[in-house]
Amino acid sequence: MALAIEEGQIALDMNSVQVAQTLAATQLDAGSIVMYIEETTDADGNVTARNVVTNDKPISLLTYGLEPRFYEFTESIIELR
Repeated sequence: MALAIEEGQIALDMNSVQVAQTLAATQLDAGSIVMYIEETTDADGNVTARNVVTNDKPISLLTYGLEPRFYEFTESIIELR
């Protein structure tokens, strides 16, 4: 039974590793992500100019902040017959 639980945990871990690899390999094109917006205002606080700054090179989904989940069994109740 312990080996079956171990195999299940390894399968979950390997799935998470595969998701991480996919996220790292998936690239978002340059110019596709708004990093920040620069605004220039006049003395009255009115916006007079706006500059949208985007990513200047491709960025992976992993770098963008998407993360795989790693699950673990911390506590389980098992009934056997």
